[in-house]
Amino acid sequence: MYAFELSHYSGTSGEVGEVLLLYPNQEFYIQITGKIKNKLLTIANLPSEFNGERSTGIAVINLVACGSETQVLLTMSRRYTWSGEGENSMKAKRESVEFQESTAQMWGNFLSKLKEISEKHTQSVKPIQ
Repeated sequence: MYAFELSHYSGTSGEVGEVLLLYPNQEFYIQITGKIKNKLLTIANLPSEFNGERSTGIAVINLVACGSETQVLLTMSRRYTWSGEGENSMKAKRESVEFQESTAQMWGNFLSKLKEISEKHTQSVKPIQ
């Protein structure tokens, strides 16, 4: 994943239960919660706290047959809870134009990389039936 460390932390690599460190220098982990080879991957953002804000989330990555191609569908959801004092500075940061532009660029790069990896992989795999 572009701009993420995504390094192995615990569990069996690539299998349900594996935990990965997502960002460098932050205790932010994801765990593979479900896997159907060449069809579905689900992950959970394990509960974390950063600068007074708690978050957790989920993601589902589906592979869907579409004619002679396989489409990759990515759905993500994250919930934030403020536990700090005063105004939530993390929320204000996320709502800033600079942060939103940076995030859009990061996700554009991530999705381009995901497309590249998927296309490379699917050249050697028949489309799912």
